[in-house]
Amino acid sequence: MSILRKQRGGALEPLRTIPTLKYTRDSKRIKSIELLYPYLPYFFSIVKEIPWSEFKSEQEGYFAKCSDIPYILVGGAAYEAYDVLFPKNVPLVKELLDPTSDIDLLIRELVITTTNPSDKGTYPFTTKKNTGEVTFSPIYNDFTKWLASHFAEKFKKLSYNFPEWFGDIARPTSDMFQLLKSVNPRILYAEVIDIHPVYITRTVSNEGATAVQAHLYDGETLITFVECLFWFFSKINVPPSDIITTSFIPYSVHETLVTSDGIRINSFSYELSLQQDSLKNRLPLLGYLNSFHKYYNHFYRTVYLLSHLETIIKTYKLTDTHRLEAQRSVIHNLKDILIVMNENSTKNPDDDVKDILSTDILPMFVEKICNYSGILNILKPFEELHDIFKKYGCNLIKKKGGSRNTKQKTSQKKRATRKNKK
Repeated sequence: MSILRKQRGGALEPLRTIPTLKYTRDSKRIKSIELLYPYLPYFFSIVKEIPWSEFKSEQEGYFAKCSDIPYILVGGAAYEAYDVLFPKNVPLVKELLDPTSDIDLLIRELVITTTNPSDKGTYPFTTKKNTGEVTFSPIYNDFTKWLASHFAEKFKKLSYNFPEWFGDIARPTSDMFQLLKSVNPRILYAEVIDIHPVYITRTVSNEGATAVQAHLYDGETLITFVECLFWFFSKINVPPSDIITTSFIPYSVHETLVTSDGIRINSFSYELSLQQDSLKNRLPLLGYLNSFHKYYNHFYRTVYLLSHLETIIKTYKLTDTHRLEAQRSVIHNLKDILIVMNENSTKNPDDDVKDILSTDILPMFVEKICNYSGILNILKPFEELHDIFKKYGCNLIKKKGGSRNTKQKTSQKKRATRKNKK
């Protein structure tokens, strides 16, 4: 069902106000949030209204169709969906995370079959012409063209709002392909549908990925605010098999969740493992003003998920096996993350990185873990962590989670001082 709320000027009104930003400092990111965050629910309603299951394609002996919800919502927007699943829990996403300005979707359920029993590989996204040009493979050409046309049709119906929402924006003077390349240098091929200042594109990039996207031209650059990324190679099925599989990771009922309003998101355990991997491997983001908000995103997403661990286990009435699996997902990278963070808090060559880790991220992370005795008990055997926890005011040897002591309060004062300086 469409969301329709008109205001006096005739344009649809903003559906939400922009909360105070807590850690984002990049001016381009702030501008994109200001322009797009109030209207993201309208754009997501477009995604949900697309008749995904109506897509059909037949090309060179291959047959393709789509499921009702062929996408997984990922990134910042997915955490608003987690709040839908657990609306009575605190903290809420908006209390921890800065708002997002985009909707990221991974397309994963394109079912491709063939009558050739010997063909059991994966169907490619792209193909190379005799000229050497890389373009869409036949079925993905059909699918991306079909999807882009649906996006264009629905965005055109919203276009009367654009002057009120985004202001009077002059058309870009540079070539659209070059504008796209400035956003993503890996793009090899693109087709564009012009609904100025919104542009719908379907692209092929040099790593073989394809995407259908919606961009807003803000007068200087393109801001991508809806992205459907075809990241999962569709496995070719031989009839009568009609099982949806991908070559990226195996999926089961425990691997994704669907909210009451029909949004598919990653399972808790898989999402937590992704965020923990990012905490460990993306520390360099802290060294740059235009990217350290990305690391904070990973950090607060992890804090949010840890906050809801016990509720999720109880809500889904997990068996002992799945409970242990959930706990393992928490511990999977936690020990390494703490060690890496602690080393960088004293040895990182960037003083800003050391400062952020030692006065902000590590104290808060340790404090959150100390409030969850189940995690503490699992971490207790790792003696290399005892000094780290003690440094930030939590005794790992105790059976129950330690409370804040003087060191933690001191760390909180330091965090407050740093935020005031910003």
